[in-house]
Amino acid sequence: MFREPVILPERPLPSEPVDPEEQAESVPPPRTDGAPRRLSDLLDAVASAPVERLTLREIAVMMGDRAFAAIMFVFGFLNAIPTGLPGISSVLGAPLLFVTFQLMLGRSTLWLPGVIADRSISTADFAAINKRVRPWIMRAERLLRPRILFLTGRAADRLIGFICFLLSVLIFLPIPLGNALPGAAVALFALALFERDGIAMLSGLATAIGSIVIVSGVLYAIIKGTLLLIAYLFQL
Repeated sequence: MFREPVILPERPLPSEPVDPEEQAESVPPPRTDGAPRRLSDLLDAVASAPVERLTLREIAVMMGDRAFAAIMFVFGFLNAIPTGLPGISSVLGAPLLFVTFQLMLGRSTLWLPGVIADRSISTADFAAINKRVRPWIMRAERLLRPRILFLTGRAADRLIGFICFLLSVLIFLPIPLGNALPGAAVALFALALFERDGIAMLSGLATAIGSIVIVSGVLYAIIKGTLLLIAYLFQL
């Protein structure tokens, strides 16, 4: 069945009335220092959602106007973790293609096709993932802060979107070892977007360059080996 595309508003409203008391119980309190809520706060809110399963649409709505960076981090980090499952990079890379392409275009609202927006994960599994990565996120957040701001402005967002789109293409392609380093680079860029940290942006750029060099070398070796095999078979 064809699924309609989904447009996620920059500041989304719930599609159904929400009980304020119930919402207050499921969402951690906002920060009181005037700064935007951090990634750890947003992931905690998703992990504590009072539902059995969460679609990507619902996760993005809970992330609000920080959905771009949040989805980039989640799927970038999942790609950086070795799973051993064949074809998993294509499944995890597809959302990144849509998100990073729109960031590259400078969009302020996130659009996702229904076939991707309706993918779901059990809340228990999301909570388990969050419990595993939360200590690392907390350590990173203690180090990250707004600095070298000219590397994290509006123009830099488009540059990050362009680089991460290229990395997402590498992740999506079935290249052996082609998703770990690009995924780590995307996750670093996402942290740079969250905290407006130029150092994190430079770290993501260095990781991106290294990943492109390594993946290109692997791809070159595969192509060259395939051509040599074909030439050998034709000589038989």
